[in-house]
Amino acid sequence: MMTIREVQSKNDLKLFASFPNQLYKSSPYYIPSFISDTSILNRSRNNALEYCECRLFLCVDGEKVLGRMATIINHRYNQEHEVKELRIYKLDTIDNFEVVATLINQAKSVAVENGLTTVVGEMGFTQFHHYGFLLDGYDNYACYNSKFNYPYVISHLKRLEFKLDHTWNSYRITLPDKLNPRLDEVTQVILKKYNLKLEAINYVKKNESLPMIINKSIALRLKNYDHFYSFNTISEEEMNNLVTMFKTIIQFTNISSCYYFVVKDKDDDVVGFILGIPSLAKMLGRQKIIISPMIASMYNKAYNKCDSIDIIGFVVNREYQNVGVAGILKNELYKLCIKNGVKYINTDFDFDLSKSIKDEFCDDKIEKLKTFGSYKYDLI
Repeated sequence: MMTIREVQSKNDLKLFASFPNQLYKSSPYYIPSFISDTSILNRSRNNALEYCECRLFLCVDGEKVLGRMATIINHRYNQEHEVKELRIYKLDTIDNFEVVATLINQAKSVAVENGLTTVVGEMGFTQFHHYGFLLDGYDNYACYNSKFNYPYVISHLKRLEFKLDHTWNSYRITLPDKLNPRLDEVTQVILKKYNLKLEAINYVKKNESLPMIINKSIALRLKNYDHFYSFNTISEEEMNNLVTMFKTIIQFTNISSCYYFVVKDKDDDVVGFILGIPSLAKMLGRQKIIISPMIASMYNKAYNKCDSIDIIGFVVNREYQNVGVAGILKNELYKLCIKNGVKYINTDFDFDLSKSIKDEFCDDKIEKLKTFGSYKYDLI
């Protein structure tokens, strides 16, 4: 008989974490998360639990797992945006309407218990967790931190009267064979005119200033993406953990260099940056593994054979969005990609959030890879 069981034991937590690998084992396009879901309730690994309530549920038939779901109440987001919202997160189920309905009914019950009026998802703890169900592009590899689900989940949600709330896209850029050398001259003119300097982040293991540069980059993203879907302010401790996480990701890429460029002003503040990492998709899709130090050497070996990179951050300060800073960063990234034999650049977000950034790519060969969307259900 089908029942809902709240995750309260280590064994159930392991079942919760391992279920997607079983569910999606036949799809080469499912990419495991960087971090195991066994740490989702660990406050030392997830600082958002300071202001979020999270519960994990399994839908089971006896001891057989049929589906899973997390519910999140982000009190900070609800207060800052004056909403009463419950988030559903990590919703993964077999193709069975009753399983999806049972899990969603559990989410509705949690919402009612807490005086909330809306259920929305897929949405993580903050804007730095993945969000959005996959709506289109099931036969393409995703960027490193994107949600994967089969199409039937969307059909079941629509049947349960969930309405599409927001959509965004990921893209693939095909690199040209060569660049116009005059772009380097234009770069120098712009940098001199606005008293800026360009820095390529190399030798990351020996770069003592790397944590500060990452900190300023993340702060710039928070400042300029305050209109971002699911945005809420974060604490200093969360910021420090993000810096550590980004530093770890960067150091996985290569022992000597990475796809990380920043533009600084006269006060050494970051006014624009672009950060890319060699695409993890094919390697992780084949192995169904989670990134950890144990597989770092394998990833470094795959680095030299990688034909694509994933952009995980591209931000320009609003004050510099129409003076060519985005173009400078794009040009430097392209030069390094071409040098390293990279043919494609994948974006993890709808990078036309800033029109000036999108305009810099208007002459490039761009194709949409995937579409993601969040769905909402109003209880009243």
